[in-house]
Amino acid sequence: MTEVVRSRIGVNTYLSPQGSLVDAITLESLQDVVSQAFQAGEIQLILDLIKVPSINSRVLELLVEWREQLLPKGGSLTVVNANPVIMDVLYITEVDKYIKV
Repeated sequence: MTEVVRSRIGVNTYLSPQGSLVDAITLESLQDVVSQAFQAGEIQLILDLIKVPSINSRVLELLVEWREQLLPKGGSLTVVNANPVIMDVLYITEVDKYIKV
């Protein structure tokens, strides 16, 4: 299972998965951390993908879902440090039109 590190800097909550986001257990871990952030009232989320070599289609769905949950609360979701392959996936699927990258 991939660990997801959660940290706060000012009003921003950084979520940093420590490996690939392709299996159900890892995605569940990420979802749990995001749920904890939501429950704590943290609405400015930054997903740092510096240590993530690959993602699957479920991650794309989750990004859009989380954005939809954050917008009514005045929040935002930003993806940073994605590798070129993940960036291509975000652009090709047009997820970049829904979240900041």
